[in-house]
Amino acid sequence: MAASIEITFYNSYVGKKVINANPKYDAVIPPWTGLTSAAYTGNVPDQSLYTSQWYIEEARIKGGFNNTITDLGVNAHAVEEEPQLQRRGNAMIYSGIYNSRTGVNQTNVFSVADNITKAVDPRYGSIQKLYAEDTRLIIFQEQKVSSALIDKDAIYTAEGGNLTTLANIVIGSIIPYAGEYGIATNPESFAVYGYRKYFADRNKNAILRLSADGITEISSYGMKDWFRDNLATVGVTGKIQGGWDMHNKQYVVSLQNNTLDFNQTLTYDEAVRGWTSFMPWSIGASGSSNDFVSTTSSLRNSFFTTRQDGFYRHYSNSVPYNNFYQEQGTASIDFIFNADPSVVKNFRTVNYEGSDNWRMDYLMTEYESTEPIASYVNGSYFLPNVQTPQYLGFWEKEGKYFANVVPGGVNSTAVDAYSGRVIINDVQGQSAKSGVKGTVGRVRFVADNTQVAELFAVSSVFNVSSY
Repeated sequence: MAASIEITFYNSYVGKKVINANPKYDAVIPPWTGLTSAAYTGNVPDQSLYTSQWYIEEARIKGGFNNTITDLGVNAHAVEEEPQLQRRGNAMIYSGIYNSRTGVNQTNVFSVADNITKAVDPRYGSIQKLYAEDTRLIIFQEQKVSSALIDKDAIYTAEGGNLTTLANIVIGSIIPYAGEYGIATNPESFAVYGYRKYFADRNKNAILRLSADGITEISSYGMKDWFRDNLATVGVTGKIQGGWDMHNKQYVVSLQNNTLDFNQTLTYDEAVRGWTSFMPWSIGASGSSNDFVSTTSSLRNSFFTTRQDGFYRHYSNSVPYNNFYQEQGTASIDFIFNADPSVVKNFRTVNYEGSDNWRMDYLMTEYESTEPIASYVNGSYFLPNVQTPQYLGFWEKEGKYFANVVPGGVNSTAVDAYSGRVIINDVQGQSAKSGVKGTVGRVRFVADNTQVAELFAVSSVFNVSSY
């Protein structure tokens, strides 16, 4: 039996049949020709359901009699010589405007009638990072850093100067910064605070700062050799994670290779124009990529990092000092006694100003090293029937801490223990001690507990060697 659908308008229509599954039947409804057959073995569906699956489309505008018929119109065809996908790593494209106040959102509009692309010199590699600052767009390529005016353009005078003018253009003239520096393939090293931008150029073995005076290589501030040796260890597949620590006003950079065979984190402080600390961010690392510190961020006076699917707040009062990523570490400071480095000396004492929980692990010269010196808080003890405490390590006087230097491996009970050495007087019940000989002393101080540890100054009393 044929199906008929009554049309009540004087227009041309196109009928479409929609066939889909219906929960009333155990199978998909088969295409229906409008006829019934005795050979059909399945459940015969209600023919009234088919009527609801016909859709009528009008072929004339507004459904008016003899109105314009809609059709596909003229088909425009363009032949591309290279229809393959092209990736232009050195080019930028921008969309329409977005205004949240007026509800205008044209971020999906890319009008080919407008000049919406801008390219930089391809010989400097691909664009890795874009940063908008006021009326400038800073462009970081692998081997170059440039800036472009936003919604403005520059007209150059005969003398070489430039005049900034308003123009109907989104990205104006691109002006490169002096120096063959880029951000390599590590855009994650970028951090910004105020007018200063920090980033790493692994290809040049340098950590850089972009400011009003141009690009400065801050890795040369006492750490040129270290970065030269270790930035190359990161490799192409590694990460150089950078961030700004709002709490301490420092740039933090973490160097990580792809297997965590190498993972070093250190901080740069503008107040001293130098690298101040190494951070134990690799503590507890098992060697998987999940151990990477993947992001860094600051909010108000707090500093945050993410690692191992966790979000961590630094400088928290709810955990002990030197506790990183649920692992307890220690704080240590290495420094050098290098007064008169060409003169052989005998380092007799170690003295410092600070808190009472510092111990000295060693004082090492090119000839010998010392025994450890216990901290004031952990090195005190009492003799029987004596109420005055005695000290195995540092002892306190007028808010400062002092200790004699004992050469490593010296048996103080031996008759010839100090033969050929300068002997100093007994202090605080300690037996006579002798210093260590050398031109330069390398010292390590370690915080003896997880409390606050402050260290303001360290010194040594020495004599010019007479042997």
